[in-house]
Amino acid sequence: MLSGLIPRMHGREFRSVRRLLVVALLIGLGVLAPGVSAQQFDLLRVTCSDFPSQAAAQAAYREDPIGLKSLDRDNDGIACENNPGPYDYRRPGEPPAPQPPAPPAPPAPPAPKPEPEPHCTFYAETGHNLCGGFRDYWRQFGGLAVYGFPITDEFVDPDTGRVTQWFERARFEWHPGTWPERFDVQLGLLGNELAADRRGEGPFMPAHPIEGCIFFEPTGHNLCGGFRAYWEQFGGLAVYGMPISEEFREVNPDTGVEYTVQYFERQRFEWHPGEWPERYDVMLGRLGAELFIAE
Repeated sequence: MLSGLIPRMHGREFRSVRRLLVVALLIGLGVLAPGVSAQQFDLLRVTCSDFPSQAAAQAAYREDPIGLKSLDRDNDGIACENNPGPYDYRRPGEPPAPQPPAPPAPPAPPAPKPEPEPHCTFYAETGHNLCGGFRDYWRQFGGLAVYGFPITDEFVDPDTGRVTQWFERARFEWHPGTWPERFDVQLGLLGNELAADRRGEGPFMPAHPIEGCIFFEPTGHNLCGGFRAYWEQFGGLAVYGMPISEEFREVNPDTGVEYTVQYFERQRFEWHPGEWPERYDVMLGRLGAELFIAE
């Protein structure tokens, strides 16, 4: 090729031009041995000793397997096998080897095991404590059946600045001085929060009074039958708030079973026929767990 491009060059001039071109190529590839200059490099006799490593020789050989054929004495596609490392055994025309996948991240250290607090009740079922005024309120105004187990310890909610604790079916909030008869505890409006984007659905639209039911004008909904009996006997307005829907059918997110339900400002009543006759077969939704996980 060079003789065709430079027909008037002969002998030493021709070899010098070839030498400079190949040296420039090897310098560009980063494979020329340190200290080897264009004057010292003889293109007509390239040897493995001209490369600092087998990988450097293989990189040059892969770029020009015909011109640098002398580097592969046994014709196996691997140049200068006796050169020191690093090594590169990718033959000319062979695609790069796929990169190995990154090693998996080490497992996170186990969370510290919750410990019971002194003067509190510790619930191993969820690993949390119930203490002080929250414990007194829980015990006196409903207990496990109404609120479920605690799913956090007490903490100061950064959004409200109030001491707060989440339960499976409720959220306790401490409002100092507002209700001493109930240990200054008020319950979060979980029903309102969970149904906030459903107020345009039929069951949540204002209804007409139904004979034999209690009608709540502020919310425009009725409270009837077993749900009314449960509401009146097991907590009433202070615990559940007013109804914010009529009764309707809905699939339970925990069980996947459809039940008759009714939403209240602080809760969701579910009718589970035959499961709890002593409480009118009414069970309360796990609104605390639903909303706490969603946060």
